Amino acid sequence: MTKACLVDSAGKKEGFAGPNLFIDMNIFKDDAPDWLAFSKHIAWSGRGMQGDFGQFKSLDSSSANAQNFAGIRDAFEIAETLSSNPRVLEVIRASRIGNLRNPQ
Repeated sequence: MTKACLVDSAGKKEGFAGPNLFIDMNIFKDDAPDWLAFSKHIAWSGRGMQGDFGQFKSLDSSSANAQNFAGIRDAFEIAETLSSNPRVLEVIRASRIGNLRNPQ
C-alpha cells in the first residue's frame, strides 16, 4: 500500500492525472494479459521505490473469463516479487494472515 499511496500523492505532476485507474504492472506474471489494454505506461520512482504503471483503457471480459483471468499474480506471488527477503513466504505463512491459505 505504501507505493500506491506515494503514487496517488504524486498525482498529475508525475503523470497520474485525473480520475483514472493506474495498475502496478508487478501484479502480472509476465507481460499484461491480452484481455487487458492500457492507454499508456508510466515509469515511476520515489522514496527508494520504483514501478511501472499502466493507465487502464479497457478490459475484454469475455476473453478474461475464458482464460480464467490468467496472468495475474496472487498475493503470495506478489510478495515474492516485491520482497528482497528470500524467505518472505515462510514469514507470511508463520504469521496470522498466512494461515488463511493452505501452504501447498
